Amino acid sequence: MLKAGGCADNSRIHRTSPPLNPTNLLGYVFGTSFPYHFYRDHQGGNERLPFLSEPITLYECGYRYEDLTNEYTELHKGLAMAARFHLTTDLFFHPVNLFRAEAAREAVRETLRWADANNVLARHMGNDEVADWWFARSRASLTEARLADGATRFTVECDWPRGAWCRSPAGATSRA
Repeated sequence: MLKAGGCADNSRIHRTSPPLNPTNLLGYVFGTSFPYHFYRDHQGGNERLPFLSEPITLYECGYRYEDLTNEYTELHKGLAMAARFHLTTDLFFHPVNLFRAEAAREAVRETLRWADANNVLARHMGNDEVADWWFARSRASLTEARLADGATRFTVECDWPRGAWCRSPAGATSRA
């Protein structure tokens, strides 16, 4: 895909077939919900490729295709984990399922309702924008870090148009 001009892939799911069309799946089997780079093997010098995997974490989640009913337990669990731990979350729905099944459309509406009801500030992006953001994030730098007058100060440079979020610990910590 890289040779064809692509920069990311979001076809990895945490489940194998059968069934051919599973629904209502939550999973982090790749160890992360964040995009990650692919690398060449040892013969290629373990070079990091300019190509990402965007793992799917919520696959056709919030409904069951078998009886076209909504079931939000897994959807809410995945959304709550993403909000609590500031994760990226790839909610994948096949367009044909969104077209054919009201239950799938209702699951999308429930995602938006849940985020609003729980005061979750979420940035909605398509896969291309996620890739652009992750590459910009990977190029970001933090410099001139210093502690002065009880405050931590640093300079961050990021070429993402919306800037960058930085988290740093506040307050004193001790080890027992």
